[in-house]
Amino acid sequence: MEALKQEYITVTLTSGQLEDLVRCMYLAQWMINGIHTEDEKNNRYEQLEQYVYALAKREGVGDIIEFLEDQKKFALKDEFVETNDVEQYRRKYDDEIFWSELIQRLTVRDVVNQWGLESLSSVGTREEVERRQPFLRKYIEEFEKNGVQNLVIKEPVL
Repeated sequence: MEALKQEYITVTLTSGQLEDLVRCMYLAQWMINGIHTEDEKNNRYEQLEQYVYALAKREGVGDIIEFLEDQKKFALKDEFVETNDVEQYRRKYDDEIFWSELIQRLTVRDVVNQWGLESLSSVGTREEVERRQPFLRKYIEEFEKNGVQNLVIKEPVL
């Protein structure tokens, strides 16, 4: 069997572009592996992150990268993450996804409660959108005004 052939490409980046690539890798890793345990992580992307971080360290963008001896891997320095825009991007993304998902899930729940589960698959797209609209508007207005202040978890009926 023939050995796998690797093809390499050359990319030329300025130090600023390399630093931006490092930021993008941090954000991508957060999205891809941030919710997983060590055993569940996607190693393919973690290896790519390590490659980019090692390259950045070697090419002079190393003041934002450190090598963690105990873990045998590269990481962004805490002070860079805490004082840079990457954490702001991550928080803004997480915040937006939280509210969007909460509103969508509550809306689907209410549509199903009012018209039944089959209503989601038995009506046309236009009618489904029309059924969702009052609930969407209600939740958007409520959460914009009060956040989760009025959100209550009912005790289950035994």
